[in-house]
Amino acid sequence: RAAKLEFDCVSAIAQMELNGIRVDANKWRDYCQLIKQNITRYQEKLDHHFAEWSQQQEKPLNLNSTQQLQLALSSLGIEVNSTAKDKLEPLSDQPVIADLLQYKHWKSQDSKYVDKIRQAVHPESGRIHAQYFQLGADTGRLSCRKPPLQQIPRQPQVRSCFVAAAGHKLVSADYSQIELRVTAQISQDQKMIEAYQQSQDLHKLTASLITDTPMGKVTSDQRQKAKAV
Repeated sequence: RAAKLEFDCVSAIAQMELNGIRVDANKWRDYCQLIKQNITRYQEKLDHHFAEWSQQQEKPLNLNSTQQLQLALSSLGIEVNSTAKDKLEPLSDQPVIADLLQYKHWKSQDSKYVDKIRQAVHPESGRIHAQYFQLGADTGRLSCRKPPLQQIPRQPQVRSCFVAAAGHKLVSADYSQIELRVTAQISQDQKMIEAYQQSQDLHKLTASLITDTPMGKVTSDQRQKAKAV
């Protein structure tokens, strides 16, 4: 049964690859410019934060060097054993860390998407014909490469760069928490079952439980993190 389901999808997946998805080149160019502007903006802020350190070292700080960053932060009284995002986020109430996280975010956007999306647009069709793999993820989910379109940021300014042809529309359709509903059925976990019987949002409920936040005050960021749990 599983094999038949997978085989039945092959022609649809092939058609998706052939059809591709259209990119509004002007909108994408605008977004790329925004990325570059933000990189420059936060680089200048960080240069200001670390001006004294750079003067002492008689060289500009290399923001992509973990070792230099740790030393520069130490000079400001901030001791960290890593400059990874998850290590810096708890310290984001400090302006220098907040600016560093923003710099890292926009640098990541630059390396992941700017050139890869532009280079992936076919010169004749004006579309991206990505590669889809039906069992590409360990969970058995569909995956996408060259480029990884499934990882495109959620922000409207990014998603709006991907458009339908004239006279057509892009439609978004999604099963609501389908895997969790299957999990509730298989596990017979009473809290999950009760949540669905009461039409509750299980991701929001999970966020509420792990952060000790009332359901009505759970933020979208807390809900997103609870999905991983």
